[in-house]
Amino acid sequence: MVYYFRAYDRPRQELIKEAIMSSGRRVFIYNTYRFLEYSQGFRNKPINKEALSEIMALGASKLQRPLAVKELLQPVIKNTNMENTGEITATLRRPVRNITVSGHFSPSMADIPHITARLVNAPIDIPQFRVTAGTGTVHDFHVHIISMDQRSYLPVGEYKISYSAHIKDMDSSDVDLSEFDFFNETSSSER
Repeated sequence: MVYYFRAYDRPRQELIKEAIMSSGRRVFIYNTYRFLEYSQGFRNKPINKEALSEIMALGASKLQRPLAVKELLQPVIKNTNMENTGEITATLRRPVRNITVSGHFSPSMADIPHITARLVNAPIDIPQFRVTAGTGTVHDFHVHIISMDQRSYLPVGEYKISYSAHIKDMDSSDVDLSEFDFFNETSSSER
């Protein structure tokens, strides 16, 4: 199994472990430049040196740009292996069309939970948006805030998100399949 990552990313240990456990194989991680360089041996074609220079220049420019999200706080209200609720606060440092923040379950959930999220506080001039939340693991989750208008950016400022994750009781004979969607959308300009 081969993955590549950008030079400023760090491989997440739990994802590496999950990849190894699910595939039963070693995981190799390369940055884009090294991946292309390594793949040359399999393609029997020379690498376009101009393309490699462009990739290196793009990577260097991204390293110099500050990250959009500066701070992340996650006070937890309730944390068991069956239910986890709390808030995530992120500070956006530059306008972007969407942001993604990650939260962690501690302790880990007993199974992959159903998760909902809503934006409870944001800058006053926020355009129409939607919030989605999802997970595929028992130890972390992601929340996305997305501008509904491609021409509008989320403004700089503090964003507070309320979330709730729970394991659905599987003893019930009346199973609602919508509970198994990994992405639950909560939208509107409710804050």
